[in-house]
Amino acid sequence: NYLLSFPRGRPNYCCVQQEIMQFVTLILVGVLVGCGSCVESPPRFYPQQGGTVMVVVPAFPGVSKIKLTASGENSQHIVNLQRSPGDGYWRATIPDVTSNDDDKLNYVIKYYMKDQIHKVQDSVHLRNGDKTEVQLPVNKRFLESKTLVLFDDFSTKNWVDPDKWTHAASGWGGANNEFNMYTPEFENAYIKNGMLYIRPTLTEDHFGQGYLQHGTLDVNQKWGDCRYDVITKGLGCHLNGPGKIPPIMSALLFSKASIRFGRVEVVAKLPKGDWIWPAIWLLSTEDHYGPWPRSGEIDIMEARGNRGFHEKAGAHRSFGVDYTHAAAHYGTSWQTDAREKYSEYRLQGTTFGDGFHTFWCDWTADYIKIGVDGHTMSTWNTPPQGNWIQGHNDVWTQGTKGAPFDRNFYLILNVAVG
Repeated sequence: NYLLSFPRGRPNYCCVQQEIMQFVTLILVGVLVGCGSCVESPPRFYPQQGGTVMVVVPAFPGVSKIKLTASGENSQHIVNLQRSPGDGYWRATIPDVTSNDDDKLNYVIKYYMKDQIHKVQDSVHLRNGDKTEVQLPVNKRFLESKTLVLFDDFSTKNWVDPDKWTHAASGWGGANNEFNMYTPEFENAYIKNGMLYIRPTLTEDHFGQGYLQHGTLDVNQKWGDCRYDVITKGLGCHLNGPGKIPPIMSALLFSKASIRFGRVEVVAKLPKGDWIWPAIWLLSTEDHYGPWPRSGEIDIMEARGNRGFHEKAGAHRSFGVDYTHAAAHYGTSWQTDAREKYSEYRLQGTTFGDGFHTFWCDWTADYIKIGVDGHTMSTWNTPPQGNWIQGHNDVWTQGTKGAPFDRNFYLILNVAVG
């Protein structure tokens, strides 16, 4: 049996080996893209009587103009779509440029956004059954995107790609009473059958019995570098003695690519098990506005692996594996002015550990929108006056009104324990 040590003041729980090891490991497919919505929901074409075709494009955040070039065997036609005030969809009616012998319509559609133009090029058969909607498989629609920043479906290598991801290596698991370290060990993050697994393990299974009491963890010597992110500043690099070395090893990966505005999608099956705490989040690549929370944090998904875990008072809502939340953290000081925008979402009749779900974020200069599958959990609009609150030191005077959420952020995938 393995007794887990807890920080002073925590409940007197203990877990045996089989309990901590029985969970469904995290499986992720991640992508960062500039305008993923534009290719995820392509234009629809509806032939009309009188030799015309109606074009309908769903509403996309941040798009101010849409131009379509359609060509066929007979001719070419260029049109600017008009946005409908009712449903927000973009529409236009164009001549049917195809012929009876060849109903293939080639099109180029341009989405004009604040600081970029996103182009999608494809074709559709107008009178071939119900193929008026173009649907691309997930890998193709993102790989064909002109604004793709990172795509990883974990199918090309048997290990985490070092050109795309950096492993955290630190004896410090976080500021929320986590009792895990983060390692680059293969047992904690590996690829199997085209999927990434992040798997917590027992420290003494790796280092030997008695290590928690008598061992010395020198992260630089063990893994060549003590690294985590801009928050830690070298914490947990050298630990020894009872109660100092975390009893659990896990993995945290942060992307080498970063974005300033765009779309993030991660397809994941979350773990089940007490104390398990998976997260998908974005963090500033630098302390441009100062240490946390001044430079911002965007949480796309934070969840718990507990089964049957409910709040003790009030409505007794679930906070277990059927629950997730999203947040945007910012402020001028973590002691006196740590602010957050927060939202929750719960499944009914199933859990996030029973199947795969798509966790996503649309981030522009005007808002941050976060959701899961087809559900939008939250939309946080950028205040006209910015995020500064009177009475506090304005640390964002050199930024835009969206500061601190106006700098490059990278993607983080991790499973904490605690």
